[in-house]
Amino acid sequence: MSQTPDTSSQPQPPPTSAGPTATSSPETAPRSALAVVFLTVFIDLLGFGIVLPVLPRQAEPLLQEMGLPAWGVGTMIGVLFSVFSLMQFVFSPFWGRVSDMVGRRPILLLSLSGSVVFYALYGYAQTFTSPWVAIGLMLASRIGAGIAGASVGTAAAVIADCTPPEKRARGMALIGIAFGAGFTLGPLIAYFGLAVFDQQPWGVGALASLLSLIALGIAATVFRETRRPGGAKAKGFFGPARMLNVLRMPQVGLLVLIYFLSIFAFANFEATLARLTEQAFAMSDDQNFLVFAFIGAVLMVAGGSYRPLASRLPETRLLAAGW
Repeated sequence: MSQTPDTSSQPQPPPTSAGPTATSSPETAPRSALAVVFLTVFIDLLGFGIVLPVLPRQAEPLLQEMGLPAWGVGTMIGVLFSVFSLMQFVFSPFWGRVSDMVGRRPILLLSLSGSVVFYALYGYAQTFTSPWVAIGLMLASRIGAGIAGASVGTAAAVIADCTPPEKRARGMALIGIAFGAGFTLGPLIAYFGLAVFDQQPWGVGALASLLSLIALGIAATVFRETRRPGGAKAKGFFGPARMLNVLRMPQVGLLVLIYFLSIFAFANFEATLARLTEQAFAMSDDQNFLVFAFIGAVLMVAGGSYRPLASRLPETRLLAAGW
């Protein structure tokens, strides 16, 4: 597979110039919509946090059984990690534009449905004795989960629907908090929850799929559409020409580059940590889950700190401090 107003005060409907208005009453739509958006991103990262710590450990023996050399094993593990983010990169603007046309709710429900299916496929892959079939299904599940997880752009659009410009930075911080919370609790849920599945290797996929199914049920019954049909006209799809135009904009291109480098560095850290803890420190899978949970806790604290700081400090200073 890639940031709500203070809900303690009465939410305000977004101004006309900022985008479409909510279809339900302004007193209830933002609260329920923002809660579901938080839940959607949170559950998606729960599944990510459950699978991520064990993915390289489950893939490595299968790849070795296929007869690949050491560099081939490392390359394929890298592919299994990177294809998820590649799909998010490709499909995030696509889902955002589609949600402009058909509404936010169908895309969020489709995303959660995809997570249910593809995390279950990851678990199913662990039941095959043929390493070729198992790796093939793992790759397919990572591609599908990345496409489904690309709805983060739609989640950000919901926040834009429900918040005025002056509160949007604090609203978008909810996505960061959801990332950190999901990344923290995902490994912890795996640490305790795999006992339900008798520590079977397919248990991580089953857990992630079950959590996505719960989120899908909640979203289907609670979430109300935030984009009014016939509201602001949907923009065209995001293509290479438009990307170049964005990158040429003063300051924006630099911000995109900074964000890319930050995510690139963290992605490399994620992809190698599980193998490092196993080979350098001989940590078990359970111990590895706890390491990832600690990292997620740090992310959650950082995201939670941003909301109060955003109302007191300029965003440029916060960006420099984070970098």
